[in-house]
Amino acid sequence: MTGDPYEAFAPGAMSISSPEANFFESIYPKLLRKDLFRGTAVAYVTEHTLQERYPCANFSVGVSDVDLPNEAFLNAARSFKARQKSYTIVTIASLAQLYKAPDVLIGFCESMS
Repeated sequence: MTGDPYEAFAPGAMSISSPEANFFESIYPKLLRKDLFRGTAVAYVTEHTLQERYPCANFSVGVSDVDLPNEAFLNAARSFKARQKSYTIVTIASLAQLYKAPDVLIGFCESMS
């Protein structure tokens, strides 16, 4: 279980905007909840959130394939260099579905140039 139709189609969600969004937002979570509840097993990408919204009556597990070593974390924030010529920004998101607000990130980056 990776994507949440409730989040994707909810009013005001930045992900999907269409005349059909209200219909999808009302029906898809119900169908998914029913299917996952009856499932033999479900692997969720969250620790609690999706499990609470879409419970499985049988076996379920929260998993993530992200494994960051201690060296990936900083002890203090990096200093911001306003006059730097280029920046490296990493995000995992699709521009087709704005779940993770890549448009906000792009807007922020444009405002910095």
